[in-house]
Amino acid sequence: MLFKTPHTLPFKPSLVRFAILLLSASPLAFANAANNDNVNVSQIETSNSAPSQAQPNFQQLMQAFIQRQPQQVVLSGLQTLQSAQQDQARSWIAGDVNVIVHHENDALTDNNDSQNWQVGAEFPIWLPSQKQGNNALAESYEQTVVVEQAYLNWLASGKLRELMWNYQIALAELKNAQESIKTSQQLLETIQKQVTFGENAPMDGVLAEQTYLSHKADLIQQQSNVMVAKQAYQKWTGFSELPITIKEPKSKLSLDEHPEMVQMQSELARSNVLLKQLETQKSGQPSLYLGAQQDKLQNQTDTSLVMQVSIPLGMNPQFDVKKAEQQLEIKRQQARFEQVKQTLSLQQQQAAAQLEQLKQTINLTDQQYDLAQQALDMSLKAYKLGAISVQNLLLIQQQTIDTKRRAILARLEFGQATANYNQISGELLGATNR
Repeated sequence: MLFKTPHTLPFKPSLVRFAILLLSASPLAFANAANNDNVNVSQIETSNSAPSQAQPNFQQLMQAFIQRQPQQVVLSGLQTLQSAQQDQARSWIAGDVNVIVHHENDALTDNNDSQNWQVGAEFPIWLPSQKQGNNALAESYEQTVVVEQAYLNWLASGKLRELMWNYQIALAELKNAQESIKTSQQLLETIQKQVTFGENAPMDGVLAEQTYLSHKADLIQQQSNVMVAKQAYQKWTGFSELPITIKEPKSKLSLDEHPEMVQMQSELARSNVLLKQLETQKSGQPSLYLGAQQDKLQNQTDTSLVMQVSIPLGMNPQFDVKKAEQQLEIKRQQARFEQVKQTLSLQQQQAAAQLEQLKQTINLTDQQYDLAQQALDMSLKAYKLGAISVQNLLLIQQQTIDTKRRAILARLEFGQATANYNQISGELLGATNR
């Protein structure tokens, strides 16, 4: 509650003592940490510095996420396809087996009681060159399963990095908002006491209360952001706590080892295998017929075995069309491969440039924070002498709070940018920590 007083004293000892207390409790570690490249972000922005049973490591997060990853059905389908392709590669039969029943009878012509029965099976068979192509295709699918698993792990790494850093930044923003409102509330209480004792004008209390309400609204918003980030993180991982640290060293992986590049190379290799297989099947597959035949003429019956081979001449006009279509698909895959390679290379360069820029930003924000603290110290002395108003003091205090927030976020953004660089480089989550 604010009270009106008839006069204002220029000297405010209680407010000055409070401001000095704030200066002594200010986080100087942020400025000192500028010279330490190994500073742990979680030690600065979070209070969870001690290990906990609920705090997973990267490997546990990956395992939990993979169990919830929708793309795992693709891997299951590939494994089924690989098994089917291996079964085909082991078989010499190239298609379905037809059972043929053949009967001849002269009852409607000469009526000499002449009959012929023939029963057998007809099936296409692979030529040796065609079977060799099937074996090559089966090996290609076997490699594809391994490559696809690595690719899905890379996708999982990207999603986990996004979830973890969103949660980490939200927690840091919440902690900063909590410290800001605590500072604002203490300052409000101090000014209100000064107003009560007639040492401050009522307007000073109004301005301090406005600042407090502004910080309270920001706190509510940050609490909501933390809840949203935590729910997303918990939905995909099943964990509510972050790892002890989510910082990663910068990847040194070559783009040639990038899971997406390796996957595209695997698809391109399989397409070339399919082209070679198609070329071996230009003449089609020969068909083999095996059966038994019984000839009956009056009172004489003869039984014999029958074998028939059908050999296609390779004059199918559709072959050239299918071959051209497969060659076109290979060219498209080659073009996509080069495009993705160029895109990743450019993104990697941009990510590296962002890291260098953020290093400079960290140094700059630390210097700004030092200056802001000095400005706050000088403004407190000036306010003690009555040289500045409470409005200017509150403004400088807010500038100090904002500068501190930027210093915290600069370090978080550097960690997040490192994770982004690793993701672009194709580094799996936790691989650089092994």
